[in-house]
Amino acid sequence: MEMAKSSTQSSGNLAAKSPAEVRLRGNPVSHGVATGAVQTLHGVDRQFFKRNVGASATGTEVARFQRSLFVSRQQLEALMQDAAKHGPLEEILSTQQLLLDDPQLCGQIEKTIGDEQVNAEWATMTVVATMSAKLRSLGDDGLRERYADVEDIGDRILSALSGSGASFEEMPKGAIIAASELRPSTLAALAGSQIKGIVTEHGGWTSHTFILAREMGIPAVTGVHELLRRTRNGETILVDGDSGEVIINPSHLSLDNASAQNKRSALAAAFRTMHADPVRAVDGRAITIKANIDFPSYYARAKEQGVEGIGLYRSEFLLDQFTGLPGEDDQYQAYKEIADLAGNAGANIRTFDVGIRRLPEDIPYRERNAALGLRAIRLSLTREKDFRIQLRALLRAAAGRNLSVTLPMISGVGEIRQARTILDEERGKLNREGIKAGTPALGAMVEVPSTIFIIDELVEETDFICLGTNDLVQYMLAVDRDNELVASWFNTLHPSVIRAVRKVVDQCGRAGKPLTVCGEMAGSPYYAPVLIGLGATELSMNVNAIARIREVISAISYSDAQTLASAVESAATSEEAESILMDHIHNNWPDLYPPRERS
Repeated sequence: MEMAKSSTQSSGNLAAKSPAEVRLRGNPVSHGVATGAVQTLHGVDRQFFKRNVGASATGTEVARFQRSLFVSRQQLEALMQDAAKHGPLEEILSTQQLLLDDPQLCGQIEKTIGDEQVNAEWATMTVVATMSAKLRSLGDDGLRERYADVEDIGDRILSALSGSGASFEEMPKGAIIAASELRPSTLAALAGSQIKGIVTEHGGWTSHTFILAREMGIPAVTGVHELLRRTRNGETILVDGDSGEVIINPSHLSLDNASAQNKRSALAAAFRTMHADPVRAVDGRAITIKANIDFPSYYARAKEQGVEGIGLYRSEFLLDQFTGLPGEDDQYQAYKEIADLAGNAGANIRTFDVGIRRLPEDIPYRERNAALGLRAIRLSLTREKDFRIQLRALLRAAAGRNLSVTLPMISGVGEIRQARTILDEERGKLNREGIKAGTPALGAMVEVPSTIFIIDELVEETDFICLGTNDLVQYMLAVDRDNELVASWFNTLHPSVIRAVRKVVDQCGRAGKPLTVCGEMAGSPYYAPVLIGLGATELSMNVNAIARIREVISAISYSDAQTLASAVESAATSEEAESILMDHIHNNWPDLYPPRERS
């Protein structure tokens, strides 16, 4: 990180009154420039901000906390009924039940609420952090390891508090969010607060949070070292999602430059507005553009730009709209709305792609590597009752509508067969109950390396394929997509990735099965031509990428894209491939790519 300080005024008297601006350097992850007051967020799985509630409201906060203890006890009691199935889980649950009645923990949280006049979330976090730190410092190994139980029960209490009515309702409108790491569920919950920008210490270009930020059109910068230590609530901050610069207490000159930059960006975007017509390359090659969406309201804007259906609806964002898992009827209404919006063009709905920590009643196991843990299709098949509820809702929504279902994180044919069996069983039950059920096409996400080697069998078992390039790169290269420390190893044009894409495209073509590329690679004006050259004919992307990709496709030829893809395929390293790509752009499409644009 780079940091520099400069006076905001030349006059000595004025300079003494105005704080010097502080410039921090990070990685740009969502275009645009925003200025506003900083609001810091805290927590990991359940995020919140500190609120000074005042003496009159401390009783309400204590009541919220006591209610969260009641909910947490109910959850633990329900889990204890199955504890014998999980071996050591019974001992863990018993310890956590005792902690819920521990006056040293719970009494101190209530005291903190009253003494400091703060919200229950903040008091819980500070008390749990203090107790955890004390336990970690003990000499006795057994006692020291109890810190994990304290942190787990803290997470459970915070989870219960998140459903008790406070949440982000009092978040100041138009704030700039600063956090160590921002969860996509938190960003979704903040949508109503009209936040202006995001800056975080951790995260990557392809993390779900920043994919959502780009979809929402919120400027964002990540990888800013020691951000929370350098910022205070209420300070003015400028976030430049084009350059990656973050300015605390920006000068008048910096604010003026940001305003001019936003005006130029708005003008450029206006020139890119197109009629809603099918897009073709200059030599006639037709490319279908679909939208990745998380919220139904975004589809109207996508449709105006000529998309032909919803290529990926991330159903897990429903979890942010309900306390706990949504029921069958709630899910049915949500999926029906999505399918009706897409109409004959069709909507593809992905089943819940979350880890066990996102569930409201998760068992207290700490996964060492959540990206490789109990998540996506694995979690669905493990929590079969919940999976059946989701499939019933999807079957009902598919009746008379063009709706398809995609299974995430598939690693083998067995998972597809198991899911299809459950789908068929639930369709049969619905028919016997006299409830209309459709026959949605069933597809698989190709994003795990094992699927590349069995793509022939996978294509035979499915009705279509979705190629998720974000996770494909992550798993192919063993690079955490949310870790900015290894961002330079996340290479989309790595030879293994390009060969994997080619193999999937070719096999789907031979089998006559539809293929949609729905990762960030599809929405990149640099990488989309490579995908087209490899043979992809259907790309799905976030709403804010559509106009730019249409512009690129309509200005290049398929034959030229084939030449580019062939050259990229011949590269031995990612660096060679990127160099080939940039040389091709410079020599063939120099007027199509502005200098500051990011791939």
